[in-house]
Amino acid sequence: MDPRAMDPKVLIAIVAVVALLVIAAVVLYNRRNSSARLKEKFGPEYDRVVRQQGDPRLAENVLVERERRVSALKLRETAIGICISGPSFKSSLWTIPEVR
Repeated sequence: MDPRAMDPKVLIAIVAVVALLVIAAVVLYNRRNSSARLKEKFGPEYDRVVRQQGDPRLAENVLVERERRVSALKLRETAIGICISGPSFKSSLWTIPEVR
């Protein structure tokens, strides 16, 4: 037997450990990237929700859910640049002059 040849079981174990390390690195990178994106998008609201939830992970879950809900809304921009959405906007107390 060649002394330089490696036992297949050892080789498989090394490949498995390297694969787990790569997966862990990708997960950590994505989590940091996601956190940075949420901080950029929500600004001071991010900090407020973190304080309110007491845990950054919980706060980020709340903000991601908020993003999901808002993306499901059918928003449209008016002539004066205000986003409105359906009946809840019509029933509000705001009076916006029409631009003609």
